[in-house]
Parts: sequence; structure tokens; C-alpha cells
Amino acid sequence: MKILFLLYGIGRGLDTSEPSITSNVILPLIKQGNSAEVIYCFNEIKEIDNPRSREKGLIDAPRDGIFKNAKIIFTNPSELLVEEYYDLSKRYKDIHNDHYLSYRNLVSQLAMLNKLSSYIDLDEAERVIFCRDDLYFPNKIANWKKILKVSEKFPVVPSRQWHSGVFERFLICNSNVSKDIAQRSKFIPDFLNNFGFLNGEILLHYVFEKLSIKPASVPLKTFRVRIDKINKEKFLIPFWRPKEMLRIIISRMRFIFS
Repeated sequence: MKILFLLYGIGRGLDTSEPSITSNVILPLIKQGNSAEVIYCFNEIKEIDNPRSREKGLIDAPRDGIFKNAKIIFTNPSELLVEEYYDLSKRYKDIHNDHYLSYRNLVSQLAMLNKLSSYIDLDEAERVIFCRDDLYFPNKIANWKKILKVSEKFPVVPSRQWHSGVFERFLICNSNVSKDIAQRSKFIPDFLNNFGFLNGEILLHYVFEKLSIKPASVPLKTFRVRIDKINKEKFLIPFWRPKEMLRIIISRMRFIFS
């Protein structure tokens, strides 16, 4: 099976995240006999100063051979920022109270996915794996064969941290839906008009609903890597959001019974 790995991000904490992603995601699938192509879209911001995540410091360029000799697409904030979407978002509520910095980052993040989808023909792959470059997998992923099987029909995501939407930082899907997932930024104007704010997880759920895409999920734990540490986010079952709980349960059933 040909698998396309699409990684993207600003490269913070790569000394921690890269070995985890390589050993838990890329290498196990190669060892199963799949052919792999890895493409990494790297946003060269050089320095991070984010009060919301409490990060401040320099960011180095990725080393040669990173992510099993990934092809690296170098880009930068000015190239990625879609002014139309960012300016539009500033007309709506700033839910993070960080002067729209999180909105700017999300618009740029989604632009990286757009860039990846235009760099290579996604239809060439049987499976496409989207993965943020700042993820850390504390446990081995034991059921890759099942994940590949289920993702032929349903995009597979972790069942944690949906935040009223769908987990957006790691996703496995077939090539038929991969372009819609990669190019979801085009739904930003409609989303803002309907919700009055911008959020990555809820946007992905909105796109799934609009396109009748049904996710399946696995109880996969991931942490985010910051510039100087692993952010071990606590996972709370969202009983206070019953609709989200129901969607997660249904997504788990899709995975189990597919």
C-alpha cells in the first residue's frame, strides 16, 4: 500500500517530537511493507513568542534526513497568511483573547495543508496521513493494520480532545477525501458566518458535516510538544457536552465494527 505522510508545523521541539513520530507512525508502517513518501511543510518563523502557550525562544531549521528523509517544503509566515481569511476573522469574537494571534496561527496552519495538497497529487496514494510536527506519542500504536483497513471507508482520528469538534492534529484517510480535508480553509468564511468565531476542531467537524464525511476514532493518546517541554494535557471525558460524547461513541463503534 502506498502511504503519503504529510507533516506540517513550525518545528518547535523537533528533538522530542520527531523521534516519536518517526518511531510510532512512519517506521511501523514501512516495516509492514507499505511504500512511504514523507513530505514536511516547515513554516520558518525563526522565533516564537506566544503568551497563550507561554513559549518564547528561537527555532532552528530542521536537520537533514528528518522524518526518514522527508522532502521539505520551506515556507514563511508572510507567504502563508491568507489576508482575506485573517482580516475576516478579526471581525468576529476573539475567543482566546490573544489579539487574534491564535486565529492568525490557524489560518497559517491550514495554508500549509493547502500548500501540501498542491505540491503532490494526493490521488497517487492509497492512504494519506496528516500529522502536526509538534505531536508526541507516549505509547506505541498497536493496531495499524486495523487503522489502515477502517480508513479505507472512514477517516480515523484519536477519540480524545475533540473540543466540541473533531481532533484535527492527526488523521488517516483515503485519497478520495484527503483533498477536501487538506483544503478545508475555503470553508472559513461560511464557518465564521455560522459560528461567529474560529476554531480548528469545530471547523473540521463543520467540514465533515457539510461533505457527509463520517469519522472513526481510536483511543490514541497524543501530547503536544512545546519549545522546551512536553505539554501533557489532561484528558477529561466531556460529559457536559452530550452531543460530542455521542459523536465520539458512534465514531468508536465505526472503528470497532468496520
